[in-house]
Amino acid sequence: MAIDQQCRMVAIDAIKSNRHNRRTHSKRQIHQIEKSIRAFGFTTPVLVDENFMLLAGHGRLQAARTAELTEVRAVVISGLSEAQKRALQLADNKIAENTGWDRAGLAVEIPELAQVLSTEGLDISITGFEPFEIERLAVDFEDGADEPEDETDSRWPAGLPVTRPGDL
Repeated sequence: MAIDQQCRMVAIDAIKSNRHNRRTHSKRQIHQIEKSIRAFGFTTPVLVDENFMLLAGHGRLQAARTAELTEVRAVVISGLSEAQKRALQLADNKIAENTGWDRAGLAVEIPELAQVLSTEGLDISITGFEPFEIERLAVDFEDGADEPEDETDSRWPAGLPVTRPGDL
């Protein structure tokens, strides 16, 4: 059977939870997703099978319920075997985790974006970045972060060794 995909609006109540879901979402993360939905709309569809069993987007669906949406955009995928559906559930989340960030670029982007967002009455928190993450970026990439007084005293390792090879 060929795999078919169709994007369409689906009533939230028609979407069934999936017992094979292994991804968890904290209340804080659901709140972050809800804030994003309220700011930008429901921009990323959930994935469901032909019977409206949820395959991916559990957090987005939960946040949509919290935001009191009645329907969401969904990609309805038909033609997958049960094994393929279960593999897709894991792959959708795990592969996204395997990415990284250009931290130096973020250290520039976030303050600039925060300023622009504030002129629109929005807060940088809609990006999902926590204040401590933003502060850490600012500290890591501030001018003079590599100044000599931030380094370890070069005389420190010159003391007598406390252990020797073979000590347990």
